[in-house]
Amino acid sequence: MPSEIEIDRCRKIAARIRRGGHPNANTLARDLGMSRRTVRRSMDVLRVHYEAPISYDEHKKGFYFTEQFRRLPEATLPQRELLALLIAKWTLDKDTKSDLGKRLAGVLTKVTDLLSYAAPFDLEPLENKVTYMPPAVRSVDDNVWLAVITALEQDLTLQVHYRGTYDDRSTLRHLEPLHLANLDGEWYLLAREQGGARIRQYTLAKIEQPRALKSLPFERPEDFDAEALLSHTFGRFVSIEKPIKWVHIRIDKKVAHLAAERKWHPRQEAKHTNKGYDIRFPVSSFGTSRDWQYFDVKRWVLSWGRHAKVLAPKELKELVAEELDETAKKYKGLTKRPSPGKKGAKRTGPQRNQG
Repeated sequence: MPSEIEIDRCRKIAARIRRGGHPNANTLARDLGMSRRTVRRSMDVLRVHYEAPISYDEHKKGFYFTEQFRRLPEATLPQRELLALLIAKWTLDKDTKSDLGKRLAGVLTKVTDLLSYAAPFDLEPLENKVTYMPPAVRSVDDNVWLAVITALEQDLTLQVHYRGTYDDRSTLRHLEPLHLANLDGEWYLLAREQGGARIRQYTLAKIEQPRALKSLPFERPEDFDAEALLSHTFGRFVSIEKPIKWVHIRIDKKVAHLAAERKWHPRQEAKHTNKGYDIRFPVSSFGTSRDWQYFDVKRWVLSWGRHAKVLAPKELKELVAEELDETAKKYKGLTKRPSPGKKGAKRTGPQRNQG
């Protein structure tokens, strides 16, 4: 049985011959970074062990396949790479709402089946011991994927029907797609309206009847920088219209270790203090309505309950305070407790020894 290194060489040589051009030993050695002797040895392995139909053209002075050769040498994967492949397969097996997802999961299954390796895992029992529960996100139609990717790749205008958050119905729009981003599990397209300058965010799952218009190419703005744009985005909403502000949140000591386990923002600055865990990160508020300002930041702060406090900016403190006031009204009368030491209050639980 050929060694793993030899198998890898055979795979590279077969791929190079399949590309055409009648490469000879010298060409293969130069292109693949091997010695001529190594090339010849690997060619012998291909012919004998894999029965590759390799022939030499005396006129063109190079090798070629006399017939279609698809029997690739056995592929081997290190344990970590195999683990990554299996996790991807398990993920897609459970996330197959669209035909595209099902096909991709099928491709990974075929790849796994074709691999010949000394498996570090017993795969069959593992299938019944691993469960992946995907987040509740909206599925994207295959036709939307194909049209968006085509328009994005070729810088083509994308014709869609789209219904915005406050729209009564969907309308025909012509978009110039600039970037595709997955934010909190949802796919969004950053694009301009045809001929416009303002960049907006479109939910892929809400796009209908998409068409990439080959007759309407467009020029991408030279100053568009997706990485810089997303670096001050928290959660799902992106905005470049508002000034960037720094959010400062303090998580109290009781749950500080939980907050420190994750990175919440690509540009966050965090540190432990004697009062808890302080997190700072830049954001740009989304939308013009106060209901949408700091929308996901506010939700995140509220998810920590009494353990989080907004230190800055002032408008975020006000938004969180208002939300808590309105929420408290719905539970009015359920949280009244007599203060310890108050006259008439009944003391419960173990008492401290005062002696």
